[in-house]
Parts: sequence; structure tokens; C-alpha cells
Amino acid sequence: MYKKHKILALIPARGGSKRLKNKNILPLAGKPLIAHTIDFALASKYIDRVIVSTDSLSIARVAKRYKAEVPFLRPAKIAEDRTSDYPVVAHAIRWLKENEDYSVDIVVFLRPTVPLRAKGLAERCIERLVNNAADSVRTVRSVGRYHPYWMLTVDKNGKAHPFIKGKSVDRYYQKQLLPALYEHDGYCDAILSKNIDINCSPDAGLTGFYGQRMSIVMNDSPEPLVNIDTYEDFILAEYLMKRGLCHNTRK
Repeated sequence: MYKKHKILALIPARGGSKRLKNKNILPLAGKPLIAHTIDFALASKYIDRVIVSTDSLSIARVAKRYKAEVPFLRPAKIAEDRTSDYPVVAHAIRWLKENEDYSVDIVVFLRPTVPLRAKGLAERCIERLVNNAADSVRTVRSVGRYHPYWMLTVDKNGKAHPFIKGKSVDRYYQKQLLPALYEHDGYCDAILSKNIDINCSPDAGLTGFYGQRMSIVMNDSPEPLVNIDTYEDFILAEYLMKRGLCHNTRK
């Protein structure tokens, strides 16, 4: 709890990953992938409950072993490849209200595929959300070498065009001329639950999920962004963790 706000950490972990089968429970640096995110959430001084939303009994068993709650199994219709985050959060909020008469003020949304979070990152997001009257907070990083102003599209005739209309690659060829842009890294989202319509439609969009007043927390972790989707991502994450090259493994 923070300033009387009840705070739920929700970890989405469906069982049907295709590119890397059972990736959420594959071992990473001595424990299942999802366990790193569970440990991160449980260590927070503000988070009251840690719940895993999954459609998989195998993931549920692992999550419970690492002290997360799994009070429900997610319905198959919102555990598909293209299911967005919005209905997953709305379902959890609705289920807790209808089955436990439990309401939350803030949902901290933690994707299990980004295990290299710095300690205290959730607290920074929660504090910014509450103290800056925001609807949501997302962690971001500065756009690196692949700035959108340097990107091109190619039409059916093979002709290249600036990805952003009117932003010539030639005009912005020097990095210092580029505007500061940021990318959402998926490490942590903190969202006011009152902004989430529990009876949402799949077409509600980002505004319905994150609200009109979205704020950010800069993720200043020095290691590269690792979002595990392939076996190679696993190898990189394990290398960084075993060598102590990421924030959450430093003494």
C-alpha cells in the first residue's frame, strides 16, 4: 500500500507461446523465467498482492511454488496470440470484485518476459503515478540507434520514402539534430484501476487502458533491453545475470 492505495501486481503468462514453447517456465539462471518477475513483485514495499493471470495449469503450479497467487485460470478467449493487455487486466479486476469483493486502486502490470528489472523500479512508477496525478505510468528508454526519423518505407514499386512524412533522412543525418524520443520497454506499467472499464471491449484501445494522462519513468538500466521471445534472448539474459551485468543481480 502507498498513501492508502491498494496495489495489485498482475503478471500475465499464457501457456500457448509458439516461438519458444513453455517459455514462461523455462529455467533462467537457476529458476523458471516467471519466478524472476514474481520475486521482483514480492520484494516491493508497496505491492499488496501478486497475482499471475494464466490459462495454464503448469504455469499456475510454478507460480504458486514461488509464492504468487493464482486465484483463477484465465478464459481461453482472452489467452490467444493477439489478446491485448486490456482485457487481461479487466478480467482480473472483475474476478476479484465478483468473487472476493476485493477492489484495487492501482494495477502494476509486469510482463514475465522482461526479467532484468532494477530494484525499486515498481516503487518509482507507483510514486510517480500517485504524486503526479497521472492515469498511468510506463517505463521508457531513449530511442537508440534506430531513430524513426532515420527509417524508411518502401512502396510496391521499390521506391523508398521517409517513415515519418516530411522528416527527410538527409535533413536529420546527424544524431544531434534528432528530437529526443522514447520507447516503452515493457518493464513496468502502473495504472489506476478506475480508468479500466471492467466490461471493456477488445476495441477499447490504449486510451481506455492507460487514460488521458500518461506519464513516464526513465529506465536507466545500463544493460540492453531484453524481451525474451527466442532461445537467443534466453542466452543473452542468462549471460547478463550470471556475470552480474544487470541491476537486479548486483550486490
